[in-house]
Amino acid sequence: MMLKRNVGLAGIKYRGGGPMLSWVLHRISGLGMIIFIGIHVLAGFSMQQFSSDIGTAINTIYESPTFQIFIYFCVIFHVLNGLVLSY
Repeated sequence: MMLKRNVGLAGIKYRGGGPMLSWVLHRISGLGMIIFIGIHVLAGFSMQQFSSDIGTAINTIYESPTFQIFIYFCVIFHVLNGLVLSY
């Protein structure tokens, strides 16, 4: 006997509430940290292999105060949310 299920994009629709918002921010903060690490590695690689102008341009991006605040928020939120969700 087959089950009839309605499977579609309705599963990713925002349902509201704290748990869904926490889940979305957890994903965004993880992605932000991955982007930071990628930019950091790319800057170090471009300083050695290519012209230092590219590395300097990338350094100005991740050394800006706005980006630093975003990364601090990402790390702190990701750690605290991971600790709370693990219990």
